Amino acid sequence: MTGALTELASQLNRLPPELVKSFMASLADDIDRDAVRECGRAWANLASSMLQDSPELKALVVQTILAEGPRINANAINAFSRFVNGLTRDDPEALGRFVSQVTENVDGKELSKAAAAMTNAFLDQKLHLGSWLWKLMRGRMKKKFGI
Repeated sequence: MTGALTELASQLNRLPPELVKSFMASLADDIDRDAVRECGRAWANLASSMLQDSPELKALVVQTILAEGPRINANAINAFSRFVNGLTRDDPEALGRFVSQVTENVDGKELSKAAAAMTNAFLDQKLHLGSWLWKLMRGRMKKKFGI
């Protein structure tokens, strides 16, 4: 399946961008969103029960995540950062609308625990956090108060 998806992307990459865009839009219009949600729930339930019933599998997944996760996450964060920067360049309010819609559907207790764990992990690093935090705060003050 991975090989087929790789080949599909390679073939689509050879076509004119407008044709691919039209093709993707057509595919997106035909997607049964309820069926996609149900599929996601079914796979999530299967994965959850497999991990719960198999300590060996859970240990292997955790070990793999800890070994490969940092590099994969860093690459994903870099790609996502570039995407967000481009998105906000084109539509400065798009990200705010997106986050607002997402937060309406988030489990607040789980997010709070995860955010605390991630924040503590980042605060434990020496990543010029002070200068980054100052830039963030200054940007927020400029946006909020026009300072």
